[in-house]
Amino acid sequence: MTISASQVPYGVSGEGQWGFRHQDGLWMEVSLRGSPSLVTVVQEEPEEFFERLGAGLHAAGLNPTLAQAFPVELAVQMGLTWNSAFWEARALRWVSPGEAHRYAAELHHLTLHGRTRAVRDEARRLLRHAASGTTNVSF
Repeated sequence: MTISASQVPYGVSGEGQWGFRHQDGLWMEVSLRGSPSLVTVVQEEPEEFFERLGAGLHAAGLNPTLAQAFPVELAVQMGLTWNSAFWEARALRWVSPGEAHRYAAELHHLTLHGRTRAVRDEARRLLRHAASGTTNVSF
């Protein structure tokens, strides 16, 4: 099934691992280095993405709850570190204040090097929330 605007076919293995069909036809597990098309997930709103993914799984005869195991954190991490204001801003929309601590390093980098003032300000807001909710965040 296609999961995003990239048109790269993604799927779930029998073991429940998400992967994609590589250019050479091989099945590859989703990873930061091997799946550059994954960043396109953040073009959608999270609710819309998971609804569409669940519907696609159901249509393929698979359990729609597998959508919750999709590695969106990799897509968000890619967007936060992509060399583009567009992807930075889109990825920030996927970072909830309650989960911001997971992306503390990326958010800190964006507060200093985000491509727009809006990106830097949003990263700072999320980072403050992350720091107030956990004692393990270091800058």
